[in-house]
Amino acid sequence: MMERAPTSFVEACYHQVWNTDDEAAAREILTEDFRFGGSLSPEKRGQDSFIKYMCSVRAALGDYQCVIYDLIQTEGRVDARMTSTGIHRAPFF
Repeated sequence: MMERAPTSFVEACYHQVWNTDDEAAAREILTEDFRFGGSLSPEKRGQDSFIKYMCSVRAALGDYQCVIYDLIQTEGRVDARMTSTGIHRAPFF
């Protein structure tokens, strides 16, 4: 896993993983105990669970992109205020 500040980690996750659909980057950036609170599903834990979720979202939404407006860091947590865009082309889940 790459060493980085928590906010930098979140930015990398969205820019390098979500926006490019890069599973290899996800495995490099995310730890096995990674937890993700997606807006469309219950919390995901671990690389494989997250990657499966990411692939299902990107399959349903063509040209999917995330734009981060704010990052808020507290002890042990980073939250992002952002917009996600895409073209609905298939059913979700």
